[in-house]
Amino acid sequence: MSVLHFERPNGELVIHGWCVDTMRAASELGNALVDSGPQDVEIDFAGYRAHLEARPAPRGRYTRFWPPAHWLRPPKLPLLVDYENASWLIERHFQAPLPLAVGLFYRTGQPYFEYLLTRHEPGALKIATVLAGEGAAGRLALAREAAAELGRMHALGFRYRRLTDRSLLALPPGHGRRLLFRATRGGSTGSRGFAGGGLWPDPGERDLAQLLELGLFTDRESKELIEEYHRSRATQDRPLRHPASARRLARARAQITRASG
Repeated sequence: MSVLHFERPNGELVIHGWCVDTMRAASELGNALVDSGPQDVEIDFAGYRAHLEARPAPRGRYTRFWPPAHWLRPPKLPLLVDYENASWLIERHFQAPLPLAVGLFYRTGQPYFEYLLTRHEPGALKIATVLAGEGAAGRLALAREAAAELGRMHALGFRYRRLTDRSLLALPPGHGRRLLFRATRGGSTGSRGFAGGGLWPDPGERDLAQLLELGLFTDRESKELIEEYHRSRATQDRPLRHPASARRLARARAQITRASG
């Protein structure tokens, strides 16, 4: 990932991206975005059809300046985390919408506006929409693919923490792998060895419970999903220390429902 810095009338603009031409185009777009306010739209951008998310930066401990001690560093801005998470997934051969560039505006070291450009994936729809039009075989195949990819993802050290119905997109039939994973700001990467403890001895189990909590799959499909998830984790030599039984996941799902209510 490359970084470019620009001095603009609206302050300092920092662009993260992978292509200099695309990053410069993103910097020019940023000048207009600051004055137009929050947006969540599709646009034509630098030869791409792209999804644009733009909004004021959240308040808090976000700053460009911090002491050198690692534990004192402030958190990264949410859309920068989205960009980095999507890049991490793609580098490890997961399917995800390609992040083109992320822009961060600062004044006196404090961020006040952020925007992210992601390539639009033709034909990709929310998984709930796609499942509604699938037959039994297609639905079961998507459930197994979700489990296999999620298991590999967890084995490599990525967890969503807040997996929602916006996290998964699906392509039409005819593609080898049909699922695309949208990175979310709650997600994070870490070491391959998860630390146990608490309600979920393995953090991946929480993602699995949240996926089931979405109510996308029938009981039979959910059973197949759990079994495929176990196989995927075992194949990656990162099996769950405690099997994710239906009873155990039901308890986790109930906890999630109460917490969100």
